[in-house]
Amino acid sequence: MPPKLTLNESRVHQAGRLRVEVTAEPIVHDFDARALGEGPARAIADAIRAGIRVIATAAAPATLRRRRAEGVTTTGLFNATGHLARDLTAAWRGDEWAIDAPADRLVAGAGRDADALARMLERLAELVPVLHDPIAAPGVRAAIEATLARLIQRGKSP
Repeated sequence: MPPKLTLNESRVHQAGRLRVEVTAEPIVHDFDARALGEGPARAIADAIRAGIRVIATAAAPATLRRRRAEGVTTTGLFNATGHLARDLTAAWRGDEWAIDAPADRLVAGAGRDADALARMLERLAELVPVLHDPIAAPGVRAAIEATLARLIQRGKSP
């Protein structure tokens, strides 16, 4: 829809000047970080979830033995039970959006020290490329474009 712009021209005889008045619709600005970040944050979480679900690399033999002992029969890395991908969340944290893994995943402990955790996270990033460049994911790009469209709009404030 074209902008509503009106131009009123009138001559002011006393001063001998031309007076031009321009009026337009108000422009509404929405700079609320929480509202603007929600779509992209959720899209990034969705892209990471999808990347984790399609990992086809098999776990190490020792990991597979431990899983079998626990009654888990899947062989893939990082999502044997589906818990990591299923419960990954995008959450507002005071002044920013964060992508959070489930509390019992991707943490040190349970036989993992900080170095082992770092290696595990590096491997996850190798297998889920969206972790290196989340903005390149098509759903994320679409969410960013939708957010930009909401940023400044013509018309009345909500």
